[in-house]
Amino acid sequence: MPANRYRFAACKPDQSEQQHSKTARPRRRFASDQSSHLTTILYIMTFATRINQAISRTGSVTCVGLDPRKSQLPTPLREHIRDNSPHAWAKAYTQFCCEIIDVVKDIVPCVKPQAAFFEQLGPAGMVSLGEVIHHATQAGLIVITDGKRNDIGSTATAYADAYLGSAVGIAAAGGDPAGASPWGS
Repeated sequence: MPANRYRFAACKPDQSEQQHSKTARPRRRFASDQSSHLTTILYIMTFATRINQAISRTGSVTCVGLDPRKSQLPTPLREHIRDNSPHAWAKAYTQFCCEIIDVVKDIVPCVKPQAAFFEQLGPAGMVSLGEVIHHATQAGLIVITDGKRNDIGSTATAYADAYLGSAVGIAAAGGDPAGASPWGS
């Protein structure tokens, strides 16, 4: 399990413990400074707790979608792409999404990057997605990665391109078969 999967908060056994006790379970008790006779309780904050705190912090329930599409990137970003390589597009996707994150980080609790558009670029796109996720978490945002399959047309097309038809996608890395579901959503 990745180390960053859980967020930790240390609370002294006072009012803050009572406030947290309804939303987080105590996992371990550690004796802090022996002279103070205080016990610190380590809580693993659940996703519900984290999102509620983020909503309280921002006063918003808005989740900003990060759906970078080549044709819809701002003109200045598209004009700087010289070689049309997956790495060049991935760099543009990273810049685009990180700039959006920088604008919204204080007014929304979370962002939702659409994995299909990153996967469409193959390994370079997945590196870009990782950079975007890292930037968002460092900005204090909750990140909900949208990686569902059998989605709407534009993302279904991007997944198909990534796994079946692209010269730069996952299929180009040497994979042979890809599983697919005939059922739409």
